[in-house]
Amino acid sequence: MARRAYELRSLAPLRVRSLLAVEHAFCLARFQADPETAERLLAEAERSKAPPHPADLWQARAPVHLAANRPAEARVACERALASSSTISRAGDGLAVRSRELVEAMRTQATPGITLPPPPAGRDG
Repeated sequence: MARRAYELRSLAPLRVRSLLAVEHAFCLARFQADPETAERLLAEAERSKAPPHPADLWQARAPVHLAANRPAEARVACERALASSSTISRAGDGLAVRSRELVEAMRTQATPGITLPPPPAGRDG
């Protein structure tokens, strides 16, 4: 679904386009183990005329680092995403909880001594 939304990004307002790139990058890294493409998308999003919020970028960088076998960098990205997101939303439900839970799960995965199975391959992000 994220891939299809990214493909249709030209129909979205400028600010939303970079968010679609970030979401697609997150899904590519987290669910398809493609950190190279995800890093390219994040770099493009950062250079856009309406770059995404830092919390969104940090949240997408965490699975990139995990997929590239860089757990220390993933943990830093998770910590920064959690710190950044607390400044923009303290909602008790909805997407804020989903985002926080995803980042916390990645932070746990990036912790030394904890081994989790990789996400299933072949899923459409």
